[in-house]
Parts: sequence; structure tokens; C-alpha cells
Amino acid sequence: MTGRPEAPQQIHAPWGYGDNFNIIMLQSTAPFLYSLANRICDQTSIPLTSLRDITINYRNNRMFLLDPHIDPALDGSKVFILGLKSNVVFTLTPDLDQLDASTRMKPLKIRTTPTAIALASWTDDDVDILLEKRSLLCLTGDSRYKWKHAIRTGLLVNMNPKEVLESSNTLLPSTEVLCDWWGDVNTLLPREPERISVIFAFK
Repeated sequence: MTGRPEAPQQIHAPWGYGDNFNIIMLQSTAPFLYSLANRICDQTSIPLTSLRDITINYRNNRMFLLDPHIDPALDGSKVFILGLKSNVVFTLTPDLDQLDASTRMKPLKIRTTPTAIALASWTDDDVDILLEKRSLLCLTGDSRYKWKHAIRTGLLVNMNPKEVLESSNTLLPSTEVLCDWWGDVNTLLPREPERISVIFAFK
């Protein structure tokens, strides 16, 4: 759910979008989100002005794939992502259209096949960010406009139940577990069945 116009069949959030974002409507229809937005403003050291959008994404079956993208500029210059229900690894990958190849010592290795991306990420310059449950990630400056953010497909890994329990606090019925990896494929992070992200975009 989002106030941003995206698809004809989409149900738009009642609080609107961008310059037409209605904070009074947010307060009356979603007081919990209104409270969260105020907490972000009160507790961050980053100067924030008007709220321009709130988006809620829901994923299940541990399918958390997010293709590399940069959110529309009209969303605002500061984007906060609140992760709920499962830990996940966010990956920042360079926006190749903005990359200045002349400043590099060696060519950037770029991967395009699903298997290569799952095992080694999109490029060798990618940066992984561990977003634990109930933690908040802020994208601003270069991370907002010059890097795309994404979530890899995940790796199906055989793990014993003790490893799964210790990693995610959830004992899964199967030892085949879909995992994120953080930094390299040896640092595995089992996914839980569902994930919710709440994205707050500020001017």
C-alpha cells in the first residue's frame, strides 16, 4: 500500500502522496503510523521536514526478492525503512548509469544471471546492510540517489535445526532453509516466513 500512483488496480493509501500528503488523514486513519513518523522525526539527528509518503510492503513464503532500484525523486530526499517480522540483508549496488568508469583502477565486474547474483551479488562494489527485525535504515545523500537498493533472491541451504533455531529463533520443519548472506556466502542469515517493511519518505 502506498499513496504514490503506480498501477491502475492499486488501492491507494488514503493519506495521499507528495505535495498532497494529508497528515490529518494519516492521523485519523492510521494513528500508529502517524506515531511512528513522529518518533522518527523526534529521535533522528537528520533534519526532516514534510512527510511525503508511507509505503507498506508485505512478502511471504520467504520470497523477499527486491530488484535493484532507486525510489522516485518525488518521494523526497530521506527514506527510512522499518523492517518487521524477519531479519533481512539489504544490498546497495551502484547505479551503473551514474558510474564514472574513468575513476576506477580496474573495470567493475557486473553479474546479470540469477545464479551469479545469488552467489556473488550484482557487482564487486556492492555493500550489504544487515536490517534486523524492528530496526530502521535511512537512505539519504549518495545512498538515496547514486546507489540502488535491493534484496537478493536468497540461497537454499541445508542447515541442522539447531543452527536455524539459534539464527532466527524459529525452528523450521525442514532443514532446507532459504537464507540471506551478509558480506559473503559463509555468513548466512535464515529468513522467517513473512516480512513487512514500512517506508517513510520525507522531503
